[in-house]
Amino acid sequence: MDDEELLQAFRRLLEEAPEPPAEEIGLARLFTELAALRTEVHAEGRQAKDALALLRQSLETLERQYDHLERAAELQRRQTLEPVLLDLVDLRDRLARGIDGLACWRPNWFRRLLLGRELDRLKAVVEGQRLTLERFDQWLLGLGLQPIDALGHPFDAERMRAAEIVSRSDLDDETVVAELRRGYLWQGRVLRPAEVAVNRVDEPT
Repeated sequence: MDDEELLQAFRRLLEEAPEPPAEEIGLARLFTELAALRTEVHAEGRQAKDALALLRQSLETLERQYDHLERAAELQRRQTLEPVLLDLVDLRDRLARGIDGLACWRPNWFRRLLLGRELDRLKAVVEGQRLTLERFDQWLLGLGLQPIDALGHPFDAERMRAAEIVSRSDLDDETVVAELRRGYLWQGRVLRPAEVAVNRVDEPT
């Protein structure tokens, strides 16, 4: 065997030789590493829990502030709009009273003779005013105003004011027998209470 063959045989021996075994890790070192890892995981878990609690607290604070601002804005809106709405329902009342006054007017024969065709024109004006009143009521409904249904119902001190007391034996006690001034609700709350006449049955003595 010449030198070249010996060199190739030595090279093959080096290539086929197994790698030296890695350094073995002792049990004590393994437990130490595991304990350090567990401590690190617990620390990160506490930090994540604290961060989550802080985030939740911040979110609750923001929600409370938003609710407060929303209530303040709603209160400001009501305080601004309520006087305007009260003026509108007062205007509606004046229009309704004018229509009722004209509709109830009954001229005698002499006045009918003097008025002639003017009486027909007056009736047409009254009818036109009624249509205007209906449109006005629809407009108030569109603004969120609901008339309080009082007539024939039991007296409700939260929504009504007793302006008159009547005594009728054919009706139950505390029944509303007449609506003297219409009341209104706005967004579920009383904007203006209804002024009503209430029945009061006298107790037998």
